[in-house]
Amino acid sequence: MNRKLHKFWLMTSLSLALALANHAVSAEYTYVDLAPRDQTNSRAYSINDHDQIVGISGYGQYFDIARATVWSEGTTTYLDRVGSSARDINNAGQITGSFYPSTTDSAIWDHGTKTSLSPNGEARAINESGQVVGYSGPLMRATTWIAGQPVDLGGLSGGRSSYAFDINNKGQIVGGADTGFGYSSTQHAVFWDNGTIIDISKDFGKSSRAWAINDAGQIVGAGVAPGATISRALYWASGYLAPVRLADLGSYSAGLAINERGDIVGYSYLQGTSESHALLWRDGVMTDLNSFLDQATWDAGWRLTTALAINNNGSIVGYATQNGTGLAHAFLLSAVPEPGALPLMLLGAGLMLVASARERGRRN
Repeated sequence: MNRKLHKFWLMTSLSLALALANHAVSAEYTYVDLAPRDQTNSRAYSINDHDQIVGISGYGQYFDIARATVWSEGTTTYLDRVGSSARDINNAGQITGSFYPSTTDSAIWDHGTKTSLSPNGEARAINESGQVVGYSGPLMRATTWIAGQPVDLGGLSGGRSSYAFDINNKGQIVGGADTGFGYSSTQHAVFWDNGTIIDISKDFGKSSRAWAINDAGQIVGAGVAPGATISRALYWASGYLAPVRLADLGSYSAGLAINERGDIVGYSYLQGTSESHALLWRDGVMTDLNSFLDQATWDAGWRLTTALAINNNGSIVGYATQNGTGLAHAFLLSAVPEPGALPLMLLGAGLMLVASARERGRRN
């Protein structure tokens, strides 16, 4: 086989393998209550591709003695003392969040070793390279930490505070930034790319925030359109395009996380009620995640209130609340492969192995 034909075979095989894996994304979920069935409140904020989950848990309606928590392989571990919070975890197991020694300080935990980053703030997200973003300081400014030192990412002209909520593996960052000072100030969704801040709140200039970004530059968040009073879930195809409003259940909604496939999770309130439901948007279709609850869980008053993260396998975490008690429990919706997905995935893996073997044979 000549070199050009071999290269064509290799690229075609890899493309087909990726397409097959993409097709095999779960359409069904198994519900797991991550909290003990007692008075413990908890929330799951993030999940990596190894199904390691981080969040908070603590007694009391307002998480008054909450602690940073890790759920992994059926085991619950407290990461730190009371007053701590774990917000994100990458595939290397590095965790970002905050703890409370005297002020709320941002922190990173690297395989059990905690490093305090800076006072007055929170480390909100970490990418696969270990880059951390969040906010810090008395004015609450969007921050990244380089060699352990805080670097101000800047804000909008005339604004005071800014917040970085997520970072992708290209180092692109999203968040929100004030447009001014005092009661007349609003917050706009912003995108930092190569040190430049860009206001991406076009057509939603009244108020908006960008909560998450994937490696393709797709962004999700929420905003209030001019003339409207309700904040709605938004999607940006890239940081340079105007946002598109996502379908919702009729009232307040937000897109809070997006994976590399473009699956989005968040929440929406039911129109005319104070009840929030966790949502999944996939391929343009909105799904109420409560449809995956078993009847006994539903009858016990539990509702999946907010979905906060989705990994690249399609598994989802967030928190559920119980009608009547107000209890909040962290949940996992574990992805169940579609019928026929496993053969497709094995075929894709086989094609990649064949392509790799041909490449090694050609080199030898």
